[in-house]
Amino acid sequence: MRKLPKKLLTAFVVTTLAGACLHFLYVLLPNPVTALLAPVNESLWEHLKIFFWPYLAAALLLTRGGERGCRAPWMLSALLLCVVMLCAGYFLCHILACLRVKHPDHTV
Repeated sequence: MRKLPKKLLTAFVVTTLAGACLHFLYVLLPNPVTALLAPVNESLWEHLKIFFWPYLAAALLLTRGGERGCRAPWMLSALLLCVVMLCAGYFLCHILACLRVKHPDHTV
């Protein structure tokens, strides 16, 4: 198995920590700027901010100084991951909730 470059691994760790910190940013500093960057409520749409902003920052830093067009795969994958996260959240919240309503004596 090929080893991940140290730069990429460091970006992953920092991005993950930044996303975790973003989850609580609006609670600590409630204002319009933090509302734009951090989730205000517990909706799935708002939680996309936890993924998107750190990912965007990491992608821009990792591709800085690269050849023309090197950011396109990063941006497309961010869009795809947001769609996958929304679909998975919809499935978990709505489809499994419907199963729970139909079978209240069973745990899901």
